[in-house]
This record gives sequence, C-alpha cells and structure tokens, in this order.
Amino acid sequence: PPLLPGYARPVILHRAILGSVERMTGVLCEHFAGKWPFWLSPRQCMVVPVSEDAREYAQYVRDVLHGRGLHAEASLGDGTLKKKVREAQVAQWNYILVVGKEEEQQLSVNVRVRGQEKPLGSRDLAELADQLEKENRPGALARPEMKPFARRAVPPAPPAPTTPAPA
Repeated sequence: PPLLPGYARPVILHRAILGSVERMTGVLCEHFAGKWPFWLSPRQCMVVPVSEDAREYAQYVRDVLHGRGLHAEASLGDGTLKKKVREAQVAQWNYILVVGKEEEQQLSVNVRVRGQEKPLGSRDLAELADQLEKENRPGALARPEMKPFARRAVPPAPPAPTTPAPA
C-alpha cells in the first residue's frame, strides 16, 4: 500500500549475526575467566623499567615487540617497581618484562609469566620476540615449520619366484 504523506517506511535490520558474536564472546569470557590465551589477549606484554635510566630501553623493547605484531606497552609512570609489576599482574598481562641497565647492556629482558610465582629469568630479546611471535599465532593459523628433506628408505623388491623347469 502507498504511504501517507509525511510517513516513511521503517527499515528493520536482522541482528542474529551480531547476537551470535556476542554470545560467543560471552562464552569465551566465561571459559577463560579473563585470562585470555596469548594469541587472543589484548594485554600481551607489559615492559616495566627498573628506574628512570631504563625508560628509554623499555620504550625500545616495546617498539621491537610492537613491530613484530604484538600488543606491548611500557609502564613509564611514577611508582615503585613492585607497584608497577603488581598492577600488571592484576591487569592480567600475559608477560611482564622487567628491564634495567644489565638487560640493556645484554639486549635482554627479565621475564615474568602470568600465573607463575617466580620469574623465568633473563632472556635474549631477539629470542623472546621470536618465541612470542610464534605463540601469537592461533593453532589453526600456524604455519608449519619447514623440515629438511630426507628421502625415505625404499625397501628392496622381493625376489621373483622361481619356477622349476619342465622335465
């Protein structure tokens, strides 16, 4: 039927797709209880400088990780080291990377992992970045690593059966 003057036809959007995304997000939130796996986490790496002198290196570490496609931030605000580490733990950061003069000289970081009481210790920055980059790919999207080619041993053919000659 034709519309009366001054009226417009309403447009109705079907939102079932968004509803399923919202439900799936809710399921994931409940399942992981806020402790998202590394590849899905919006809080992957927090870099914490030990002192004012280490701030520049902390920014460098953050930039290196960010350049590898990781979500990394540096805690450059005021506060003690313990307070910064505790805030990162409460915020559920997957990795807390503590840096100071020693780490700067060795191009390394002191690694703490969410859920573990003790730090893992000092790790080379390049090696850690490689490890985290691999960990950042979900299993379904992981690229298989190239293995060296090795020819399979071919079993020798069985000997042909011999038939006795007719007499």
